[in-house]
Amino acid sequence: MARIIQKLATAIDVVEHLLTKNDARESKARILQAHALRIYISIRNAGCTGNRVPLLSESLQMEEEALRVFRDGRRTADTTGALMNLGIRWHLMWECRGYQSISEDFSQSLNARVEAYELLVNFGGTASQYNVCLGLVDLWTDACIHNQVEVAGVCMSPHREAIRWMEEANKLIAMERSDLSALGRLRAVLAKQFLTSSDMAQRLHAKAITFYSARGDWEGAWRWVQRSKARGVTEMLALGIKLPHDLSAHIESDQVAKTMVEKEATILAELRAASTEEVPSARLRLEGHREEMKGRPLVKRMFDLP
Repeated sequence: MARIIQKLATAIDVVEHLLTKNDARESKARILQAHALRIYISIRNAGCTGNRVPLLSESLQMEEEALRVFRDGRRTADTTGALMNLGIRWHLMWECRGYQSISEDFSQSLNARVEAYELLVNFGGTASQYNVCLGLVDLWTDACIHNQVEVAGVCMSPHREAIRWMEEANKLIAMERSDLSALGRLRAVLAKQFLTSSDMAQRLHAKAITFYSARGDWEGAWRWVQRSKARGVTEMLALGIKLPHDLSAHIESDQVAKTMVEKEATILAELRAASTEEVPSARLRLEGHREEMKGRPLVKRMFDLP
């Protein structure tokens, strides 16, 4: 990876005179981000030890320099991405320094993630907002464990903040389901199933159940267990479509069929997020996969519903 990054940097130096000043700066900023990511991955894989802090500081400096370039160039998407990266790395810095009770590392992670979320509300997609919410849940959960109660001199309740961001993430899932209701019948059914059977909802449910259980709040944990159980195949019926019971049960129990349905939902999600240039190839992938699905009698029955 390091050799590839170096080759990219060299290539940019060679053609720099052909680029505008802003394009050259932004290209170099992305090279900085690649270096920062390489360092972060090596630290994450090796675990947090005292000698990792200087390396992580170097990664943070590179990412912050890239952020400055993107802010100057008013590159909203790149700015948001850099803020998300900083939120994750400041969180790791807090971990590497032993989760100090009053920590600037914590505050930096919190501020970067909140700013990223605010930008995404106006310019980003639901999936990115959701990932930032989960990062904030993780951050505030660690704050509960390690008694971090003060941010910029203001006392805050880690418990309340963790719950706040769990509920925010849950709202985003609900919004996505609502938006999907306006799509075509089959597409909405399959995409809604993806929301719950995929990593998206399961990650939130697992974090929430663990959070409440660790605090002995069995009522809170049970509420999230019930939320989780209420999903699955029942979500496929949310549009008032009555799938035959045996079909629902068979799809849930047949791993190949279930995987096919989930893959189609993934392609549909990619199609919805695709740029104008990407739509044709996404549609081709969708049609090709649907033909494959129809070759399996169990899954074909979904397409044959009246």
